[in-house]
Amino acid sequence: MINNNVKYIVFVALLYIAPLALINADYYDDLNRSITGYGWSQDGRFIASFIMSIMSFGTPLLPMAFIVKVISAAIVLISGYIIGACLFDGKKCQGAFFGLFALTSPFYIENLSYTYDSIPMSISILAGILPFLFFKGRAFTPVSLMGLIIVLGTYQASIVIYPIMVICMVFRLYLNERKPSALIHAILPFILMLVAYFIYSLIIHKLDVVPSRAGFLEVGSKTMEVIGWRIKSYEHMFTSLLSSRYLIPITLFIITLVSVSIYYIASSKEHGATDVLIMIACTLLIFSFMFIPNIILKSMFMTPRTMIAYPFAMLPPFILFSKIGGWLKWFTEFGHLNRGDMLISEQYRCPNEKKKFQRRV
Repeated sequence: MINNNVKYIVFVALLYIAPLALINADYYDDLNRSITGYGWSQDGRFIASFIMSIMSFGTPLLPMAFIVKVISAAIVLISGYIIGACLFDGKKCQGAFFGLFALTSPFYIENLSYTYDSIPMSISILAGILPFLFFKGRAFTPVSLMGLIIVLGTYQASIVIYPIMVICMVFRLYLNERKPSALIHAILPFILMLVAYFIYSLIIHKLDVVPSRAGFLEVGSKTMEVIGWRIKSYEHMFTSLLSSRYLIPITLFIITLVSVSIYYIASSKEHGATDVLIMIACTLLIFSFMFIPNIILKSMFMTPRTMIAYPFAMLPPFILFSKIGGWLKWFTEFGHLNRGDMLISEQYRCPNEKKKFQRRV
């Protein structure tokens, strides 16, 4: 039987996506897909083309603005529910809360706004999370390979979700077992990522597909210079962020983090300080994954939808504070931060995407 709290979460999620679903308006890409049959294969997302052609019984794609957004929201909530089963000792309600925050992330709202891209993008999130239901079982290897290939074939930017989940699972194992050897469990997933990418490359080569935007940055004499320039391109964003009213939710975020960390250290005297330091390191590492797609891909797209990893930065604090029942406070304060991010998300759309967004509105 579904927990009543989960029912409320589903209701809030449906309420949140209602304006997007009911407006029934298409982006420029959506119009191309519905009129000309323009798909995703040229970006290496052959699975996305396959899924959407099945839903439309071929091409061009059928109008389906309302139903795809409802399905996409449901997939993201299911993904959060799975996270609850994997990371919070079966407390699926906590995972469902996380699914709601992932859905309402200011950087994910653009993904959800697309009529035809939203389902492949949501499936990519689920595919990156599902393998961790079998993390220490025999099924983990085949399910991971299948999931990673699905991610690469639907929306490559979501590939960062898989290593993020590895970090969270290893962190959780360390908290439960108190053994540094928990790091060993990160080796197999890393190997599986390489194998999956190799298989994916063979598939798109066999399909005679040359990804126009999904290829990785070529290694050469100017590689580090290009990476440095891309990292520096975020400087303006953070400078504006810290000099605006966005500083208020960030302050709430930091105060809550520091307060609960102090409480955790005080109540867990033996390992408290070490646990908090590891949690902070994991959070910063995961936060950095938000920028990785724009750093390692051949073409840089400074758009909110590529920062799909943003909500996952709160998982390490959730995992740690759930040990002392402090997760509810964290959810509350992170909610303030999440809502405050809306302004930043819209402010930093690339000019081309902003024009499309304005046409759509």
